[in-house]
Amino acid sequence: MNELLAQLLQSAAAAGDPLPQAQAEWTLAQMYQYLARLEDGQPHAERALALATAAGDAELAARCLNVLSYLYSGSYQAERARQASAEAGQRYADLGNPAMESDSLAQLACAHIRLGQPRPALAAGRRSQQRAEAVENHWGIANGQLQVAVALAELGELDPALQAVREAVALARDRQILFVAALGELTLAYMLRGLFQLDEAQSLLEGFIARQPPESIRVRAAVELCAVLAVRGDWAAARQALGQAGPLVAHPLFLAGRGLWLEAEALLRAGEPERAHEYVAEWGRVIRATPRASLDHARAVAVVHLFDGQPDLAVAALRPAAEAAASLDLPQELWQILAALARAQAAGGDAAGAQQAREQARGIVSSLGDSLADEAARQTFMIGANKQIEAAGRPD
Repeated sequence: MNELLAQLLQSAAAAGDPLPQAQAEWTLAQMYQYLARLEDGQPHAERALALATAAGDAELAARCLNVLSYLYSGSYQAERARQASAEAGQRYADLGNPAMESDSLAQLACAHIRLGQPRPALAAGRRSQQRAEAVENHWGIANGQLQVAVALAELGELDPALQAVREAVALARDRQILFVAALGELTLAYMLRGLFQLDEAQSLLEGFIARQPPESIRVRAAVELCAVLAVRGDWAAARQALGQAGPLVAHPLFLAGRGLWLEAEALLRAGEPERAHEYVAEWGRVIRATPRASLDHARAVAVVHLFDGQPDLAVAALRPAAEAAASLDLPQELWQILAALARAQAAGGDAAGAQQAREQARGIVSSLGDSLADEAARQTFMIGANKQIEAAGRPD
């Protein structure tokens, strides 16, 4: 394959025309995107964009920006992804291509989530869904609805988030859009974990893995299953589910959530502290200080510090994370970070600080619970969340 690709580029360069070269570079970028080889694809996409711009081909330039948005987003270059997807969406709007406009808007929503901007993400996701509906593009409708669901969950609007993700999965399954259905199922499992509906989450993930999906997606299901089992307190099973997964599964399509701190604790409890340290350090290098992922990283760093007997360092990691979650308006994240902070403060002997953090967490949980219309779902969430908060008040 490498020889064929080299021939493609040589042939295009020999033509002396930037347009064939741009087409060849875009083809390679697209191929690497599908293979989830993001670092290999990025330079080809960037060269393709420069060449398409020089050739004055607006449609090809829009395609280049679109593929760049996937490559940047999957490699946690969130601001670059935001810029590329916003420009791609505008160019497709100008070209009168609502299907690709919808696709670019979905990527824009992903970038906003990465940046910790759920309200702009919600607006972009809804616009993506609307543009796809205008041309009955079912892939785009389901994909846009998934972004809406993630944004709503980030904002703590748990009922409409769950409804949106279930509708997206149902549509993708009905229309046999298998890849979007797979992404939707993983997103659904993540949301169910957040609501403590763990039986359904575990069953969904085990069934997903049994169908033997592509490896990059199977591993993502495995780490989510690890997180679900960890929340259940079955740490041995959580470690087994994690397998040999690394701290990041690079993929050009956005997948919400990552219980990195749970994965790290599963490794620590299994007697693998060196791997846990490496795991968390590698994640920190990859996420490039992306605001939303940095919150998950702070929680994982705190878990490792607590294991090392350094609660003061755990507190130092979690306090700015709590401030960031509050400023970004992420209540579902904030209460969990406050619970983790209480755990670290209790371990360090700061009983008053731990009590204050628990009270703040309880207040947020109460508000989130009140927003759940179904009584059984509300009770399940309240019991699970308050159990986690109470456990955080006991020194390890």
